[in-house]
Amino acid sequence: MFYFFQRGSDFLQCEIRGDDTAGYEIVITEPKRAERREQFSTSAAAYERWLQVQGALVADGWWGAHRRD
Repeated sequence: MFYFFQRGSDFLQCEIRGDDTAGYEIVITEPKRAERREQFSTSAAAYERWLQVQGALVADGWWGAHRRD
């Protein structure tokens, strides 16, 4: 699942991926910054963290999330 955020002319991409076998991962790609990855053993833990990440992005002035499969 991909989510996109915008702030001014910059775009940020968040990807949530995984399954019960391999685990779950949140990948954040920001303009002019290194890609960030966080790994989780359960979908519940990944979802809980996603809510925190999304809230922090909005608080930092990013507009979104716009979803793309």
